[in-house]
Amino acid sequence: MIYHILNGDSSFEIWKKNNFEGSSIVFREMLVEGNCFGPLFTPSFFESRTNFLNSNFNISSNEYAAILQAELQQLNHLKPEDEIVLWFEHDLFCQVNLMAILSFITQNDVVYNKISIINTERNKGLGEYKVHDYPRLFNERLPLSENDLEYASEFWARYTSDDLKDFLLLIHKHPVSFAYLKETMIAHLERFPNPKTGLNKLERRILKFLNDEPLTLFKLIGKLLRRQTWEGFGDLQYENIIKRLSLDLIEQRDDKYHLTLKGGQVLRGTHKYDDSTLSYLFLGGAVRTDYYFDGVNNLVIERK
Repeated sequence: MIYHILNGDSSFEIWKKNNFEGSSIVFREMLVEGNCFGPLFTPSFFESRTNFLNSNFNISSNEYAAILQAELQQLNHLKPEDEIVLWFEHDLFCQVNLMAILSFITQNDVVYNKISIINTERNKGLGEYKVHDYPRLFNERLPLSENDLEYASEFWARYTSDDLKDFLLLIHKHPVSFAYLKETMIAHLERFPNPKTGLNKLERRILKFLNDEPLTLFKLIGKLLRRQTWEGFGDLQYENIIKRLSLDLIEQRDDKYHLTLKGGQVLRGTHKYDDSTLSYLFLGGAVRTDYYFDGVNNLVIERK
């Protein structure tokens, strides 16, 4: 049996029009958000993820079970003779999900003979390809070696650890099969705040947009989606960041978001953002308030 594991519904809709041999698994999780502790795709994992997504994204337990968990449970039924084809893109959102699946496969005490990844163009998502492009993508899929899988397992252990020591070193020595992993993981580290401003890259971008002009939620998210490079985020992720900033740095008036006085001060550098209330926010296995990331010097800095 060939199992095609797809990164979401848009790619699945195109995939199924090609009548590929095999079965599909649609991976709708967003493991880039929240903690992913413990063995993957187990009852305790599903319970933890259900609680997190319900609290932060208003996804009910019934929705999670029907839309996400039902698909993910199929991963527990893969057999050694099965071929596994992974349809994922080169952004942070997809790469985290991809590495989780590969780590799960290596830790499942089963040796799979055929595992491959679809190799898309750098700036083109799977949903942007035409129906007739999918057979070519499938035929040009990239087989993964045992070393690739071992790296994925080590990567996932480091990504979900609360210790970011040597994480940069690990991503700099990624195998060629994961061509853009370094860039996407720099985008991950950029979710930690800058030591001078207390803001991370995307938070600062939102403040800059609103400093230029007040914007409706629709227009603000539209600008963020167009500007992003390696993140691969959607509306849900940006809405969550905006909600977080709305505690004190931005405010909504007349259906538009504006900078607050404090937001302007933080953006100009006369005031440092205090993110101590965000001690619950996990980025991989580390808590946001435990680290800074200096993007200029490419340094992960543990807070004292």
